[in-house]
Amino acid sequence: MNLKRTATWIISVLVILMATEVGAIDIIIWDNDNNVESRDPVFGEDLTAAETLTRTLDELDLEYTLCRDRSLPNVDEYDLVIICLGFFSNC
Repeated sequence: MNLKRTATWIISVLVILMATEVGAIDIIIWDNDNNVESRDPVFGEDLTAAETLTRTLDELDLEYTLCRDRSLPNVDEYDLVIICLGFFSNC
């Protein structure tokens, strides 16, 4: 399972890097993951999906917009939309 997760991150990073080579892209991350944390093998901490994504984009020095609204924002002006849905929690 860790191999699948790592491969997903590598592919995601490669897609973002290839897109940024062409020119600046507008990225939005919609944080809608109920703040459920899981162990991140790269950073070695318990992080939410949105925290992992924002840290990765910060490491790559890429600009993004982080939205924590409960409803989906207008995404017409963005080239890349990342939606963190997390896990279902009835808490």
